[in-house]
Amino acid sequence: MKQNFYSNTAKMAREIYEFLEHEKKMNMDIQKRMEELRTENDLLRRILEFESGVDIQTIADHLKKSAALEVPLISTESDSETCSEHKSLVDRDEQSTPREQKTVVRSPILN
Repeated sequence: MKQNFYSNTAKMAREIYEFLEHEKKMNMDIQKRMEELRTENDLLRRILEFESGVDIQTIADHLKKSAALEVPLISTESDSETCSEHKSLVDRDEQSTPREQKTVVRSPILN
């Protein structure tokens, strides 16, 4: 009876450990995905800032140039200014981007 109790306790402890490890992995995956979405959001925001009619090659060239000038995401301890710049970029990404409401003019012929 006592041996059975210890065996069941060990099984429960192992299952709890596996659950916590799974939860930890899921949290890490979510954090990684959030960072990917921030990057995608920033890229899309930059694309939307271009005037309409600009060709895709001009946009791509501009994005490549700006990517080369980006602040590195990993900073050293002596580089506190870079760290604060990265924090401001992250804070900016977490704010929503305002968009203008465009009115649609419908042709009276289509009504």
